[in-house]
Amino acid sequence: MAAQYELLKELLNGGTKLSFGQEFFFKFYQAFILKDRWLQYVSGVGTTLLVTALALALGIVLGSVVSLSSTISYLGAVKGKKLIAEAECVKEGRSTIYYRVNVTDDLGNRIAEVGINGFHVHSQA
Repeated sequence: MAAQYELLKELLNGGTKLSFGQEFFFKFYQAFILKDRWLQYVSGVGTTLLVTALALALGIVLGSVVSLSSTISYLGAVKGKKLIAEAECVKEGRSTIYYRVNVTDDLGNRIAEVGINGFHVHSQA
């Protein structure tokens, strides 16, 4: 594949117009293989799994809260070796609750922020 890339690079430098398939291969190889952008996708999958696990854990801990809405904002790629999540109860009223979860890596980079707005379910005993 590297030889194909180099050949196409020489053709482009010489002013040759590439076919759609050749151009697609050239750009794909350049972006994902040479510049290691595939690592961003792997990092994103890890972050998504972490945020999903946090939401599940928060649901188990709270137990009696039904989600009204939740948002996830992905802020950056993981650069460290560990992910750290910190949850904060921003507001707890009689019937609703709002939590914010900040996800960072061990280098202090902000990875994601999760907002969860929920409704208290009162048991009728």
